[in-house]
Amino acid sequence: MLEKSPETRPDLAQGRNPNVEIDRRFREGAELHAAGKLDAAIASFREALALDPQLAATHYNLGAALQAAGQLEEAADCYRKALALKPDQTRAHASLGTVLHDQGRLPEAVESYRCALALKPRSPGILYNLGNALRAQGDLAGAAASYGEAAALKPDFMPAHNNLGTALQELGRLDEAIASFRRALTLEPRAAFLHYNLGRALEDRGETDAAIASCREALSIKPDYAEAHYTLGRIFQSKGSLAEAEQCYRRATASNPAYAEAYNNLADVLSQRGRAEEALACCRRALEIKDESEFRANFVQCLKQLDPQRVDAASRSLAARAMSGTWARAGDLAVIASRLIAAQPEIGAALARAASAWPARVPLSELLGSPGAAALAGDPLLRVLLETSPVCDLALERLLASVRRDLLASACGDGTLAAEQDAVFELYCALARQCFINEYVSSLTDEELRQVASLRERVEFALASGAPIDPLQVVAIAAYIPLHALSRGDALLARSWPAALRKVLAQQIEEPAEERRYRGAMPALTPVEDRVSREVQRQYEENPYPRWVGMAHPGQPLHVSSYLRRHFPLARFEPLEASGTVDILVAGCGTGREPIDMARQFVGARVLAVDLSLASLCYARRKTRELGVSNVEYAQADIMKLASIGRTFDVIDSVGVLHHLADPMAGWRQLLSLLRPGGLMLIGLYSETARHDVGRIVAAREFIGQRGYAATASDIRRCREDLAAADGGRAFAPLTRFSDFYTISECRDLLFHVQEHRFTLPQIKTALGELGLRFVSFSLERDVFEQYRRRFPEDAMLTDLDRWHEFEVGSYNPFLGMYVFWVQKAR
Repeated sequence: MLEKSPETRPDLAQGRNPNVEIDRRFREGAELHAAGKLDAAIASFREALALDPQLAATHYNLGAALQAAGQLEEAADCYRKALALKPDQTRAHASLGTVLHDQGRLPEAVESYRCALALKPRSPGILYNLGNALRAQGDLAGAAASYGEAAALKPDFMPAHNNLGTALQELGRLDEAIASFRRALTLEPRAAFLHYNLGRALEDRGETDAAIASCREALSIKPDYAEAHYTLGRIFQSKGSLAEAEQCYRRATASNPAYAEAYNNLADVLSQRGRAEEALACCRRALEIKDESEFRANFVQCLKQLDPQRVDAASRSLAARAMSGTWARAGDLAVIASRLIAAQPEIGAALARAASAWPARVPLSELLGSPGAAALAGDPLLRVLLETSPVCDLALERLLASVRRDLLASACGDGTLAAEQDAVFELYCALARQCFINEYVSSLTDEELRQVASLRERVEFALASGAPIDPLQVVAIAAYIPLHALSRGDALLARSWPAALRKVLAQQIEEPAEERRYRGAMPALTPVEDRVSREVQRQYEENPYPRWVGMAHPGQPLHVSSYLRRHFPLARFEPLEASGTVDILVAGCGTGREPIDMARQFVGARVLAVDLSLASLCYARRKTRELGVSNVEYAQADIMKLASIGRTFDVIDSVGVLHHLADPMAGWRQLLSLLRPGGLMLIGLYSETARHDVGRIVAAREFIGQRGYAATASDIRRCREDLAAADGGRAFAPLTRFSDFYTISECRDLLFHVQEHRFTLPQIKTALGELGLRFVSFSLERDVFEQYRRRFPEDAMLTDLDRWHEFEVGSYNPFLGMYVFWVQKAR
């Protein structure tokens, strides 16, 4: 908790005026101000100024009264008039700074405080207020310096010691922060907020028992201290003491019924305790109070655990908002949406009929009765799912294949829809966007191939001749092939179309054209010469991976150390040295999700993102522009040659990349040579155990090798059908639950990759020893940590890789194909 400024009301200017009437009104105004009669004081000062407008002291005192009355703009104007008449007034500069700060005009406030300090450089109060303005501006280092000067000049200035501690804590300088809070406590030992602040800093340093003691001391002084109850709850939650955490969060919400963060964390605890409906209610309460990204993501996690049959209409509507606003990972949202859609009786029955008839395409009139596609068109959740994320459900994919077949038949017939079927047209447009997103992964019949070829010929002729084109025909083609593949396809942009179809054209013509424009301007940091690197490059040029639409915003940016402490409260690591920027390398950035996430997630992030594939980099650059992110630099480079670029980094992210190199350890050493002492790495490596057992991925790759499928779109479609049908659908059923199974590029990456290494945790432990890296933490869902903790309570830090190996090879697999973990280089 940051202590607010000390009393900001300016001292009144003193002095006598030779004009008796002016002097009388001036002194009357001062007395009225001191008595709190602000309106009367303002009137007296105005009367004095009416008699003589050249009195700097009167302008100043009128400003002070206006400031106290909350009339900030007029107060600022008075201070400026006073300074115009007498520029060397320290108080006027300082008071103007306070008004500007309160107005949110922080650069001007900082300038005013600096002007005051130029006149009176050893003023603890002005230094303190300058620190507050700098902190509000995001300059934590400058704020800490100002607070430190104020405290040095006035050692008994408790607020300066407290705010210094807060700034140092946010900078990750925890030892100094704790010392500052302790100095403040020697001055005011009964200040509950100081005990609380000390507790939070101790929590950040991993001293949870001491943090608990400090929070309890705060509560002994102030029993209804909601923030202290909340922090205690968070500590107990991190230690796995869920019952105690629940009690603390409930006390926090009882003390402050508008405490959104406490409701959100209570939801998390209730979810972990198996009380999904209560958890969802708490999530919704948090969102009602404050619509923040963290609460949105938690709502999705709670919804994921709830039986879809028990989800009410309000939560279903929120799920549609979650899909359209990308509240969480697209894969999680797609799974939730598919379950909620299937939970509707009519659609559930249609899904079952479509699956049982497969590979035949059953007309929608047989699947859904006379309404046909209209029975689906009224579902906003289905439409937003189709527009924003690959459908990751085999039964729904097959129902949508029948929808696509009906769309094609309609377009090849009279090509019209009744006016009342606008919703059906919008559904068809959403389906076309879905097909582009999943790269036309669904198989199609020979009859569909013939009809699409004929329809394509008709539309291309109309584009060349200028003849009219029915919108339904364009939508039908877009559901089978990308519109940019049409001859003269860009001519479609010049015609008038319904709004839903305009979005299809933007997706399939305008956006690919933008990516092509970026190719010539993409810098190359290294050549790509290694044989395996060139083969991997070719794969991702043909299939940029993954083709994503939206991504969740991480919320308020955090310093890297604060992020790690928040997400992995028990982890032991050395905080990064505080500075204005954090240099981050994303090695193997693909289509941009990782670098954009890093750029938005960390305070001061300056990201270099490299990849072998120009197609992937151009996709990433388009999405970066689309999201308004400006602190990412993209370049083409080979990890195996990165040591030559002459740059070093605080953080290196390489998830899902090293295991595709010819020599993963050699690549890891290359990256390590670019990491600064004390720097952090986020690494992702395939798990041998998970890829054998969980998704039967290794078995599927053997199946592919035996049958000779090629890594082409047509063979990937055929292979998916054969895998899904093997042994009556049982042999590879786990594989069909992987989201990667549902787009061409991700399926190719999952099953057809030209180079793949897999690791075990003992191998990773050995590699970390060889590289001199300290293991910090796995990046896993909280419930996985909780299950591990129950199995191995003696591993308090959750970092024993031997026990994690035992945990993985047991009955429960936590890694779902890949180990993702943080490590740190020694200083």
